[in-house]
Amino acid sequence: MAEIQTGGTHSPLPPQPQLFQLEPIDVAEPWQHELVECFISFSTLSAGKSQTELHETLQQKASESMHSHGELVNALVYGILTVPAEGNTYLRHLNIVSRDGFAHAISRLKLLATAHRFARVRPEVRSQLFWLLSELVKVSAHGVDQVVLALTRQVRSGDVTQGNVKLCWLMVRFAQANYAWLSTLPVLVATMVYMLGRLALDHSRIPDLRAAECELATRLLRERFHECCMIGRDLVRMLQDVARIPEFHDL
Repeated sequence: MAEIQTGGTHSPLPPQPQLFQLEPIDVAEPWQHELVECFISFSTLSAGKSQTELHETLQQKASESMHSHGELVNALVYGILTVPAEGNTYLRHLNIVSRDGFAHAISRLKLLATAHRFARVRPEVRSQLFWLLSELVKVSAHGVDQVVLALTRQVRSGDVTQGNVKLCWLMVRFAQANYAWLSTLPVLVATMVYMLGRLALDHSRIPDLRAAECELATRLLRERFHECCMIGRDLVRMLQDVARIPEFHDL
């Protein structure tokens, strides 16, 4: 751990959060440090315990107060995002301790999804974020759609850099895997269709990605056209722009 020297003594610096690819001079936001501190406390709490003992300890601590519950959730969300190899284990723990329908967990994910530095989120953290969102969809957790809406705003039109292209793939695969859930959410349907149409224009040199974007967008347009109309003139302009793409031309 890094140290600073003050008046002849050494004071440890807090560990840098591993959510973002930060430079040494970058200052992480307080909520990020909070997640790290909670994860360190959780690691100490769980050390040397069997699964049965740990489950009992977690349930007891989660029931002490909403503050204790929030600290456990912070730790487990951070573990899921930053330690992929233990993601399933941490998710099982999260299922055990959650007392609010995953509301606090989703609020932490929304902080990440709306972060102004989202472009610098580590690739493995992005992948884990979408995996966790899919797992939360399976248990019908309320508020996942708001996180996904925030993520659609992080996808940059006109940007074909590796990081943005990977984010596009993550978004498309998430929507494909959770299509039944997605199709019940009018605002997300309309937002997704518009995003996919704009992205398809950018990805003429990435044929596999463009094909996936077009397939998903046209399916939503055919099956959920009424919801798509929510975006009004933007939908008309988007359809005019993509008309030369064969998949859209056949609509």
